[in-house]
Amino acid sequence: MLLLLSLSVFSQESNPVELFEGRGITSTPQRIMDLSYQNLQEVPISTNLPGIEVLILDNNQLTELPNWINNLTNLRILSVRNNKLIEVNSLLSHCTKLEQLHLTGNAALTDLPNLSSCRNLMLVDVVGTRIREIPAHIRTMDHLYYFKYNPGEK
Repeated sequence: MLLLLSLSVFSQESNPVELFEGRGITSTPQRIMDLSYQNLQEVPISTNLPGIEVLILDNNQLTELPNWINNLTNLRILSVRNNKLIEVNSLLSHCTKLEQLHLTGNAALTDLPNLSSCRNLMLVDVVGTRIREIPAHIRTMDHLYYFKYNPGEK
């Protein structure tokens, strides 16, 4: 059951974007921003939303993550599926509460920054990218349960 506690709408040129606090199966409120399917080439918000825990940027035209992403100190889930990412900003390593990183479908992505400071990271999904092997720093992460990738695909 999802209980909406508050709702703020961020208007854009073509589609409204919603930010809401909700309670799912956890007992604590979550701040979620979903900017999926907005045809974004860059993220139109800035560091004035440090409480965001879940940021969904799926199915846009992003080639890079914003530099201010390191200010999202409560970020637990980042989903940037099906974009045009060329690289993942190393500032993401400052998001030490990050638990899930979804990068599926970024066909030009060839590498990940060192994420070993993200000690809560449990899942990294890079299926559909050019990452073909598990990076050395990923192999040393104690809490990582899943690293999804396409080994040996061309």
